[in-house]
Amino acid sequence: MDFKTKFQDYTGQLYHKRMLLLNRCELTSLKGCPKEILGTFSCSMNKLKTLEGCPEIINDNFFCGYNNLTSLKDSPKYVKNNYYCNNNNLENLKYSPKEIGGEFDCSHNNLTSLEYCPKKIKNVLRCVGNPKIKNIKEEIIKQQIKTQYYYTDEGTFHFKDIEKEFRKYGRELKKQKEINEKKFKTTSYGLSI
Repeated sequence: MDFKTKFQDYTGQLYHKRMLLLNRCELTSLKGCPKEILGTFSCSMNKLKTLEGCPEIINDNFFCGYNNLTSLKDSPKYVKNNYYCNNNNLENLKYSPKEIGGEFDCSHNNLTSLEYCPKKIKNVLRCVGNPKIKNIKEEIIKQQIKTQYYYTDEGTFHFKDIEKEFRKYGRELKKQKEINEKKFKTTSYGLSI
């Protein structure tokens, strides 16, 4: 059942509310949801396989955990605070926002890497129960994911614990990018420009 069908009698009242909580509604679709939510939006514990119809702008927290999601396609483009996509069947984090103003929880999925994870997370990255990700500290450094605290299967640690390696790897990436750009500028199909 989609949002519009299930809640057609309430839609006018829901648009101006500070939060829209659709937990345990047996939803299979978010089609018909408002495009922007002034506060928190939660569609956790439903039967969703996609986020099609999901609001694009959420001015507080976003919860889509405990569904059957395999992709974050159609995920909100902006989430002001916390973003929870835990306990799904996600294999990657493609389509997640680049920045999060609070916590990002991608725990208990089928992730193989943290590629596409938001690069700036204000408070906490929670990533436990993803056994295909090996050496998560190394993965965090490689993907340049910066936050204050990290909760992982390898333990809890603070950014200060990895800051030296994080910055060193970041400098190496920047240097490699500059080398690649210089090569591209000086050569085009074997001709100097």
